[in-house]
Amino acid sequence: MTSNQNDPVNLMLIAYIILVLVAILMSGCNPVKQVIRDKGKLDQVAEVVVRSGYCANDTVLITKSDTLINYDTLTNTMINTVVKNDTVYQLQTKFRDITKTVKIRDTVRQVVLDQARINILEKDKMKLTEDLAVSKEQSSKRLTWLILLLVIVLGYVYLKIRPKL
Repeated sequence: MTSNQNDPVNLMLIAYIILVLVAILMSGCNPVKQVIRDKGKLDQVAEVVVRSGYCANDTVLITKSDTLINYDTLTNTMINTVVKNDTVYQLQTKFRDITKTVKIRDTVRQVVLDQARINILEKDKMKLTEDLAVSKEQSSKRLTWLILLLVIVLGYVYLKIRPKL
């Protein structure tokens, strides 16, 4: 028996095999699976996400309320003393009462702290501080070498043009 290459069954089988191979290749190159499986890649992705502030997953919610109440009362009182027939009378007169109440209420509803982002930024700060110290050290060494080279060149020029004794 001879087989026909244009047979629809053969074409369907070849298409099915190609489809399975493409599916296998596509699932093998899934970058999400690669990131999830590899701890180093996952940490890099997490750092980028936290640095951009997309998700604050370790937040502290604080509600603070502060109230200040101040009472101030002023009373002006006058006392008169009158003596009549060996009797002392004291008369007390109130002229004015002023009561003033000040109420100040300050409430902060929520304060969100993203500790992961703070840690990443502090780590970046420490790295930049170390890089700055290294750069300062290198620049001071270069300046020393530059001054030494300048002294040598000036000494050479002096020896060439000095008057002969």
